[in-house]
Amino acid sequence: MTTIKEFAAHLDDYTGRLAQAVEKLEIERTQGSLNRDEQMDLIGDLRQTVRERLIRPWRRRAVAALIVGLLLLAAALLLPSDWPRILLLRWSASGVGILLLAWGGYGAGKAHHYRNLECVWLKDLEAAVQMGGTVFDIQHSPRHP
Repeated sequence: MTTIKEFAAHLDDYTGRLAQAVEKLEIERTQGSLNRDEQMDLIGDLRQTVRERLIRPWRRRAVAALIVGLLLLAAALLLPSDWPRILLLRWSASGVGILLLAWGGYGAGKAHHYRNLECVWLKDLEAAVQMGGTVFDIQHSPRHP
């Protein structure tokens, strides 16, 4: 199970901004003065961080690999197949194109996985806070990194 503190620490950058926000909320919870707006701000920061650090890079990798893979396959199909030296180039381009398409599919799957993480768990956290709970009430058992 992953707590909000572990999740924030995993996503945090070198400034420690997310971990500090979680620690501040923990202190406020022990004092009995936990603010709903600050919890919603934390959820928004987590959502933005997931998008910037996990979803967008994998989406970019997937799109780039798929485009280059398709271009290589198209180029391989356009090369003449009757010349022996060109045949080796054609097979090589086809192989690299297929590998890039596979990598693009993997990247698209990772981006989809992180998008589900953002949509499901963070939405559950948001709903819990809206209903009067806290961000500390829900634990998550994801397959996140």
